Amino acid sequence: RKPIYSAAVTRMDEALGMILKALERLNIAEETLVIFTSDNGGRTDVFDLELRGSKGNLHEGGVRVPGVFYWPGTIPSGVEDKTRTTLVDLMPTLAELAGASLPADSPVDGRSFLPLLRLGGVQPSAQQVRELEDHLVVWHFPLYLGGSREQRFHPLYGYGNIAGARAVPHSAAMRDNLKVVHFYEYNHTVAFDLNRDPKEKHDLFVEGTAEQRTKARAVETAMFEFIDNANATMPVIPNRRFVACKRFQGGDKEALAIFRQYMGFAPLPA
Repeated sequence: RKPIYSAAVTRMDEALGMILKALERLNIAEETLVIFTSDNGGRTDVFDLELRGSKGNLHEGGVRVPGVFYWPGTIPSGVEDKTRTTLVDLMPTLAELAGASLPADSPVDGRSFLPLLRLGGVQPSAQQVRELEDHLVVWHFPLYLGGSREQRFHPLYGYGNIAGARAVPHSAAMRDNLKVVHFYEYNHTVAFDLNRDPKEKHDLFVEGTAEQRTKARAVETAMFEFIDNANATMPVIPNRRFVACKRFQGGDKEALAIFRQYMGFAPLPA
């Protein structure tokens, strides 16, 4: 479907193979940790993704990626771990591995997941896994990200008009199996249980139990507190040229209903 993209991926695969062979030829493979991962999910014009979203937004299709850690003789082969971590966790993980101290004059958002690598075959304890799962992960994207040039529209915030929209201003947070996504155009948040609903089809605020809704609201509150403490940029300047369209309207209940219908979420209670 995309020969140029496919060729680029093939070439990258070949180059990675060359690096691994060079490490073996130089007899330093057992002294080298190789990490292979990605900073974003796949593209819908290349892959038929089962997850909601794609590269450029904060749903699972845009942020859930594999991470491969290769270290012969140190990391056991064939082990799969589904504990959720992020690229922000890499720095503290590598610092712990190297015996380096974390900077004392600046905040460190990530957490070391070194126990998950099972160095020397040592299994992580239940407490170590629990601490990683309880850590709040926050994403913040206060911008519009253009998409199809055939579908231009005037955004609610900012200025001018943009082509389509792979993403509108939104933030997301995850703690353990719960994930919330907030859309600023609608001042509206949805929530998901990623263990049972990795495709993010069932909004817990509508279809979940009272306990699930309470826990999801707690994650939402923690997300906004984190964003506020970080003094993050927010979408607050209205676009004077904003023109409401069926796909991306801002504001009223009718627009929100159209948005939820477009996203495939259950309608809000009357």
